[in-house]
Amino acid sequence: MDINEDTLDLYKNYEVNVTLGENGNRFAGTLTLTPKAITLKVMGETREGRSYPDFWNDVDKLICNDINKTFILHNLRATRGVSRAIDSYPENIGYFEREYSVDFVVFVPTDHFYDEKCFNLIDIKSKSISRWIGTTKKQQKIIDIYGKRESIFESGELLNQLSLLIDDGSYLSISYNLSTHFSSPEFSAGLSFPPSLTLYFNKTINSSNIKSKYDEIYTLLAFFISNDFEVERITLGYDFYGRKCEGMLYFPVQNTLPKHDQGYDFFPLGVDLAFDSLCLPEVSTNYLNNYFCMDNKHKGHFHKFLKYRRLQNPEEQFLGFFRILESLCYKTKNHLDSELLSDVIQRSKPYLKKKFKDTKGVNSFLRGLPRYNQSKYNTEKCLQDFYTQIPTDTSDEWSVSKNDIASVCRLRNDLTHANDFYIEEHDLYKKTKFIEVLLVIAMGMKLDIPVTDLCSVIHRLPGYHIITK
Repeated sequence: MDINEDTLDLYKNYEVNVTLGENGNRFAGTLTLTPKAITLKVMGETREGRSYPDFWNDVDKLICNDINKTFILHNLRATRGVSRAIDSYPENIGYFEREYSVDFVVFVPTDHFYDEKCFNLIDIKSKSISRWIGTTKKQQKIIDIYGKRESIFESGELLNQLSLLIDDGSYLSISYNLSTHFSSPEFSAGLSFPPSLTLYFNKTINSSNIKSKYDEIYTLLAFFISNDFEVERITLGYDFYGRKCEGMLYFPVQNTLPKHDQGYDFFPLGVDLAFDSLCLPEVSTNYLNNYFCMDNKHKGHFHKFLKYRRLQNPEEQFLGFFRILESLCYKTKNHLDSELLSDVIQRSKPYLKKKFKDTKGVNSFLRGLPRYNQSKYNTEKCLQDFYTQIPTDTSDEWSVSKNDIASVCRLRNDLTHANDFYIEEHDLYKKTKFIEVLLVIAMGMKLDIPVTDLCSVIHRLPGYHIITK
């Protein structure tokens, strides 16, 4: 499909003829965008003064153009290259073909675009966001006002379902996108207002950082939905010579399609519900704010959790979940008073050096003592202490108890060190799900979600029944 409009939908295929190059040397190319892969094929003649740069190298960023269109390609990896001679007299003339795989593309509907720090928002449209929001009173109000023929297109407050000024200066909103339709041939007329989630950046960014911003939002939503989900369209906002314009983000989505859809979300938004039949807690804007204000290390836990969830091998999944949980639950406690120990180390150092006649060895040994002193709590103890924070009316439902954490830690060691051991497949799945449940609770607590609220929704986690009695 050619790109005839100013939009790119992630589940559609596109093929467009482009030109690219610099310093007056332009070459023809074909850019193919599909949900499975993005590829760029470049071809052309070369002669003295006209050569294609970086013929055998990968490329971080490449800008291609079509009529009134600019495509900014990122993370190009060379997959195929062909070159041959056409003529050698009166000058050397060659021909080349070059193919790349591309991570993601930023598209803007103009051929005079320079990739500077100009992008100021990202807007995500997905049916899964609609389901996460649920049926709200505001949706019913929109329909009622439209039925009364009152003006609603200029009512920003009415069209906003959620607004949050984040502590880092960015702004998050979930709003409804109004449009009306009328068709006599199809005997159809009415109002459409699908929601979308928008993040307004606290400062403008360039196209290289767009995908990481999207991943940040997607990862958080995937945590509350408890699954990958389909995204139909990603719109980017930018200013171009004082005008507000829109671009698009496109990347392969085949590998992030949900493998199973249980038909409901783990932790629905639950705000302004028209019918609250489930009586679940709301997702407070404080939780969203806490996530976006996290440092990269703690955001990385959510990203890694999503990555491990996608794994098909239960052993790899178990180890991945365990590593994150171990990091979240880790705490230290001293065997001895640290200040007193430090004083003893300094006072005994001369005696030990004289006694052992090994200055280097003594220094190395004494440097390790404070670290060993902090290791009174091992991983098993840290996990057991975390387990005790879970209300007993939840943990009593489980077939895995606090005493079983020792065997879970042994399994981690056996898998890590490739020991000679045997475990029933069902037991492996049960222990993997047990670690996943603890991990989801621990990650929720990092967002400052009360453990009681987490326990009131934890039964909605896919596969939760595996660990129940």
